[in-house]
Amino acid sequence: MRCPACSGEGILLGSLGAREHFRCRACGADFSSAPEHADAPAAARPTRSAFLETYRAELLARYGWAGDPHRLSTFMASVTTTLNTKTASWNSTGEAVEAAWKKIGGKGKATYKALRALEN
Repeated sequence: MRCPACSGEGILLGSLGAREHFRCRACGADFSSAPEHADAPAAARPTRSAFLETYRAELLARYGWAGDPHRLSTFMASVTTTLNTKTASWNSTGEAVEAAWKKIGGKGKATYKALRALEN
């Protein structure tokens, strides 16, 4: 790892949390970075698009109204608006939401805060 101040060689001091800490051999500056192995494959992390796809599939499997393309499209637009803004035009409770949340690897409950925190 190279020092951000002088480009000298960084000596690993150790890891704390999700960061590796270094000390520059040349200038003595301390710096840290996220370890390379912390970047898990994108498929391993829940994403907003994965949730939306899984939720859509859950709706189709559970509810007859979801078979109407116009109704489903309108409903999913409301879901997307809710996740992308602070406006809650969709209710994030229900069996289909929780099932989709669990299938993508979500932890705890599928709250607005948790769903909005998903990466795109």
